[in-house]
Amino acid sequence: MPELRCAGKSLPGFISVEVEDDQRVLRMSGEIDAEVVDAFREKHPAAPLITAVDLAGVTFLSSAGLSFLIRQTHPGRQAGRLPVLRGVTRPAHRVMQIAGATGLFQPAA
Repeated sequence: MPELRCAGKSLPGFISVEVEDDQRVLRMSGEIDAEVVDAFREKHPAAPLITAVDLAGVTFLSSAGLSFLIRQTHPGRQAGRLPVLRGVTRPAHRVMQIAGATGLFQPAA
């Protein structure tokens, strides 16, 4: 499956969905704000079932970015599977912790 990617020189971050070992991984990097989220949604309106999230490159996560992350991974939780959270940075973890969202994800083994 081709990589779904939203990136632009004027955007402070990017979001992509990649397939790794039969898992769809939502990868975020840089500053994830409303502009980055909107650019991704514009190019990719249909959300695939996400089984893992990689936030290793996130330097800033806005409320819009967190809301996007929670909505994109909701179908997996509805199916009874917590998305695996891997590579979370301190700034991203702090926002998730303040919002009470860490329990929506399974820590990576």
